[in-house]
Amino acid sequence: MEERDEAPEPRTESRRTPGPRRPPRSVGPLLLRFLRDPSGGFSGALVLLASSWESVVGPSRARLVEPVALDEDGTLWLRSSDYAAKTELLFAAGEIASRANAALGSSLVRRIRFRA
Repeated sequence: MEERDEAPEPRTESRRTPGPRRPPRSVGPLLLRFLRDPSGGFSGALVLLASSWESVVGPSRARLVEPVALDEDGTLWLRSSDYAAKTELLFAAGEIASRANAALGSSLVRRIRFRA
């Protein structure tokens, strides 16, 4: 077998056909398809939210409360054994929902509830 000392020549032809450029499309629908799992829930969104949970609720709250589910109707279910933390977060539910939606990049979270 012979060795080749020459590098292959770079391609000069374009793969794109000339013509008008399409405007950029929104990634929202694609993101929702990624975040929604086949069973109808939003486990991808929950994973994304859990990974940024400390920035959503703050470090002290994040140690006491964890996101456990996100229903199709927009209910974010949280779990905590600390009664004071539950009460505090229920009073701040609107703010938490807004921050969670900002972290997700969409308006999936509509309400906050707690599971035992």
